[in-house]
Amino acid sequence: MKHFFLSMTLAACAVLSAQADLTEDFNSAKGSWTTETQVNLPSGNWTFGGGAQANTSNGVAAVKFNANGAYMISPAIDSVKSLSFAYRAGGSNKRIAIAYQIGSGDWQPIDTLLIKSSASAFSSYSKTLGLDSTQQVRIRLTGLQSNSYVDDFKMVQAQAGGNTGGGGGTVIPADPDPGFTRPTFVATHNTYYISPDGNDETGDGSFEKPWYNLGKAVSVAQAGDTRCRGAAQTPN
Repeated sequence: MKHFFLSMTLAACAVLSAQADLTEDFNSAKGSWTTETQVNLPSGNWTFGGGAQANTSNGVAAVKFNANGAYMISPAIDSVKSLSFAYRAGGSNKRIAIAYQIGSGDWQPIDTLLIKSSASAFSSYSKTLGLDSTQQVRIRLTGLQSNSYVDDFKMVQAQAGGNTGGGGGTVIPADPDPGFTRPTFVATHNTYYISPDGNDETGDGSFEKPWYNLGKAVSVAQAGDTRCRGAAQTPN
């Protein structure tokens, strides 16, 4: 049997769960931004400039591109699968340029949205980006002509995957080697043990009564007060 050592914090353990998307309705946005300005919104730290402004019409909050070249830049998130937002324009043939940036790299074009006619109701735009394995992705929307509006912005993250064998990400070991050394989770507040001869039902995670699965230890550890280190075993 092969053995390997695994070190993690509970933050890292969280990848076993679905990641969170970035969504913003701009309801709390206030102001007008002719120069590049950082604005803290519920979804994170946004950047606005070039004549972008917060706007409320008919009770609907949105960002208005009030000048040619006005723009907005999203916070950075990882693993972006797709992008969507609502849009409308006060006038015909308005265009919104869409681009992405990875880290501090160059901006890369995604698409140019053409809004053919004026409308008081919002329409929906969506695009699959395929940046599932990319970290620190930001999106920039630029109003190439004035008098277009953006609302309900969303970046959808690729979901964290588990074991393709359908076991929820839990690794089931083969029959233990007679010389197997029992692994341990060394924690700042708690110490948990797992073993091939442990039991998730009757065990309590102690040295005398270890658990069987790594996933059991992760599910019991409490976020914010326990850091775990441990070992796992894989079949030959």
